[in-house]
Amino acid sequence: MKSRKMLVFLAAAVIVAGLGFWMYRSRNVSANVSEKDLLTVQRTDFPVLVTASGVLEAIQSFSVGPPRLSRPQGQFRLMRIVDEGTMVDEGDFLMEFDTSSISNNLLTATENFQRIQENRQQQRGSGDIQLKNLKLQLEKARSDLEKIEEQLSAQADLLSGVEVEKMRIDRDAGRFNVEMLEKKLAYSTESDQLQLQILRNQERNNRSRMDDLLDAMDLYTVRAPVSGVVIFKRDWNNNAKEVGSNVSMQEIVMEIPNLSTMRAKMQVDELDSGKIRLGQDVSITVDAVQGRSFAGKVTSVGTILKQASYDRPQKIM
Repeated sequence: MKSRKMLVFLAAAVIVAGLGFWMYRSRNVSANVSEKDLLTVQRTDFPVLVTASGVLEAIQSFSVGPPRLSRPQGQFRLMRIVDEGTMVDEGDFLMEFDTSSISNNLLTATENFQRIQENRQQQRGSGDIQLKNLKLQLEKARSDLEKIEEQLSAQADLLSGVEVEKMRIDRDAGRFNVEMLEKKLAYSTESDQLQLQILRNQERNNRSRMDDLLDAMDLYTVRAPVSGVVIFKRDWNNNAKEVGSNVSMQEIVMEIPNLSTMRAKMQVDELDSGKIRLGQDVSITVDAVQGRSFAGKVTSVGTILKQASYDRPQKIM
């Protein structure tokens, strides 16, 4: 019994000695630690990366397509286009359409204009000659009539009745000839002026057509209406227009969104769906807009999981 009490006492002494030694060492170690060796732990949030497919769109955006022409055209062939995601300023180049058809129309209009100009010059020259000849004929007819009338007035009493009657017939014929020449001159003058007016109108119309074609040719190079980033418009098959594509007159090729009013609609895989919460702050990067991120907030979260597509069995939200 005494030996057992002795063992308990020795064990307690060892424990007390160990605690004393540990406290002594702890005081010495704490005294030797400097402030630079101390680390302050602070709670912080870290980003959760989620890769998803979807659409980045603007609540407000400017739609850009082929030129709006006064004379509609069925199809436009795309010849050049900027890369998607390009940052542009107002007036910068966006795309260019094939101008071969409009060049052919311009060539035809130019040839018509030159032909009408030549016709007008010929008409003016021939009309001047014709009017000049008619005026000479009229002056001669008036002169002849005047001579007959003077002769008849001066010699009526000296000539026989037959000669007087003959002179009167010649006088009446002269008067008729003068009257006909005056009418012909008036008609020719009016006809020549009318023909020249028609040619001038044709010349003016062709000139206007040429100006319209030249203006339209400038419109075939489309420039940015506002500053922003280029986002291609995609069809139901998620295909965008490219060089060589045919574009209808009312079709939209690209949009320049207002970057302050962006909205993203994302399809998140089922495995990542637990990382998305309503009201969560997000920072979105888009492959089409390299080097730029868009800050926002989750405003709605889908509640139903569905298959991504017929060839993608995984579920998305």
